[in-house]
Amino acid sequence: MAPAQNADLRAQLEALTALVQSMQAEINTLRSQSQSGTPSTVSLEHLSQLPKEPQVSAPETFSGKEDLRIYLQQCELCFELQPSRYLTNYQKVGLILSYLRGPAAKWARPYLSNKDHELRKDLSKFTQAINEAYGDPDYELRAASELRALRQTSSAAKYATEFQAIASNLSWNDGALSSQFYEGLKETVKDELAKDPPKTLRQFVVTATRIDNRQYEPRNETSKRTTVTTVTTESKPSRSKSATDEGWPDATEKARRKANGLCYYCGDLEHTQSNCPKLTEKNATAAVSTITLAPITYPPYRPSQDGEARNYVGSETSP
Repeated sequence: MAPAQNADLRAQLEALTALVQSMQAEINTLRSQSQSGTPSTVSLEHLSQLPKEPQVSAPETFSGKEDLRIYLQQCELCFELQPSRYLTNYQKVGLILSYLRGPAAKWARPYLSNKDHELRKDLSKFTQAINEAYGDPDYELRAASELRALRQTSSAAKYATEFQAIASNLSWNDGALSSQFYEGLKETVKDELAKDPPKTLRQFVVTATRIDNRQYEPRNETSKRTTVTTVTTESKPSRSKSATDEGWPDATEKARRKANGLCYYCGDLEHTQSNCPKLTEKNATAAVSTITLAPITYPPYRPSQDGEARNYVGSETSP
């Protein structure tokens, strides 16, 4: 790199450093003023030079049934991203009070009705008071219990998401979290991780997800092949289980046999009704069973010329 370029980069770095120091000094001034409870006296010209604050969604209302920790975190996000709107503790406590509903609003009535109440000007004390009223003293204990009971039942990615959501409520170090994350994984994933154990929780999450995805691909291909085979087998017309060897099928079964080119009578694929061996056999049996034999009769006796009775059978005379 040329010396001239080095000089330019150095000048830009010094300018940025000076700007950061100036902004830090302004932030320190605002913090000191907010802690003292006095409004800021920063000039409008100075404020116009500050970066534009982003839009922040309003916190969800809190009635006492919701998770207090989440509600306070939403309020804290408003304080952090919109510092010009919440310069003092009074304004911050006011935001928390404005979204209380139901039983929580009744609890906060003394603070709402008395603007000079000491907790209206002290965010730390007010937060402690609302935690004593609606906080869960066993929150961390329950979170630890949930984390120890968590197991991978589907993908490693989903397991990691659930794990990190619970772990965010705990003060465990990275080593303890990594160990617990490993314990909850499927045995097949743990076997691969044991060959070269990661060092951090982030590495555990990335590596376990990659291993699980690789192991899932062969299972997915086998499942697809099984599905194709099953569909091919089921799509081949075959004799229905509801087909009977005796008697004609009902209208629904008959329609199915017609649509698949099956024999109307027995449901077989190899022939049709016109040449069905079972139907032919049945018709033949029925024909035999319905033949009515004429009763055997004997010709009447007829006297001969000599006066003796003779029995005629056909055209011949019995001796």
